Amino acid sequence: KPADISTYATHFGLTQTTLQNILVDGANGSAGTGEIEVALDIELMMALAPNASKILVYEGVNSDAGVIDLYAKIASDNLAKQVGTSWGSPEMGATASFLNSESAAFMQMAAQGQSIYAAAGDSGAYDNQSTLSVDDPSSQPFVTSAGGTTLSINSDGTYKSESSWGIKAKTQADSQGGGGGISSYWPIPTWQVGIANSSNKGSQTMRMVPDISANANPNTGYAIVVDGAFTVVGGTSCVNQSSGARNIFNDVADSSTNLFYPAVSGYDLSTGVGSIEMQALFPALVNPLLPPIIPGGLAVTPHFAVLTLTWTPAVDAQSYSIYRALSPGGTFTAIASGITSTKFLDTSLKNGLSYYYYIVATDASGASGQTPVVSG
Repeated sequence: KPADISTYATHFGLTQTTLQNILVDGANGSAGTGEIEVALDIELMMALAPNASKILVYEGVNSDAGVIDLYAKIASDNLAKQVGTSWGSPEMGATASFLNSESAAFMQMAAQGQSIYAAAGDSGAYDNQSTLSVDDPSSQPFVTSAGGTTLSINSDGTYKSESSWGIKAKTQADSQGGGGGISSYWPIPTWQVGIANSSNKGSQTMRMVPDISANANPNTGYAIVVDGAFTVVGGTSCVNQSSGARNIFNDVADSSTNLFYPAVSGYDLSTGVGSIEMQALFPALVNPLLPPIIPGGLAVTPHFAVLTLTWTPAVDAQSYSIYRALSPGGTFTAIASGITSTKFLDTSLKNGLSYYYYIVATDASGASGQTPVVSG
């Protein structure tokens, strides 16, 4: 309802941003039973981008074909560079044809420089409300998956801490939490290789979600206008509107869970790489510095109690860090950093054992993703 959007803007002193409905497959543009999701998305976008001249509202019909056609339309129009979707359904309930058709649109968006963010779901690690499962399109490899946290603040309103959002109820269907887990369909993307370990319960072979997270617990949620009145809204739908493009995050590592996966140091399947640090993120987006690309060609050559690692240089890299573990799913520890060559000798090793490695390139703007794990 346009009046809800106008009331929100007036209350917070925001510009009355132009809304343009783009109707797909005969959608009529009228508010439906899910209007709160749409109002939520539009209002948070207005709050985060107060100088935006226009917000495009793509509306389709609620069917498999409607979903595919809507995403294809966003991709073919190539007008919106930041795309948020709060709609989804359990990945394991979708057909391969449906998932692949979605992926084709998301791949086109990525190639065109369109970023799409999707809510990871509000049922914790049990997206289908009964078994460990994840949400589509959040689990798509060309989509940034947005999970949820519970926010705590100090008495003066400043940031204090965050935990995983996970509220256990008498039944799984009534439980709440930030979506996250392991895809049953998509193989692991190159930029997630090497981040799974026994602590985060991740996968060495399949796509993991979420990628990032932010406050989503309804008890610490967001003020939204719907049907002419303010209400407090939570859920990972809120998070995908505020996602960004730099590794500037609060790492949530207090062992809290999204009903299954614990929040641990580094990446986890409850909060991703962490919650977004907005005050640091937005200035970085104005003057972005991109981290180096992932190094290639990592190889290991064995000698007596010594392993030699070699790799090809990464563009813009200033130095490299070496990580090692005793098993492919074990805990990787940094054994060297500040390496400026593309060769490293790991000495004082025990003959007869296997060692597993990955490397990361760094420059002034941050670190690259991890190389695939190799062993020797």
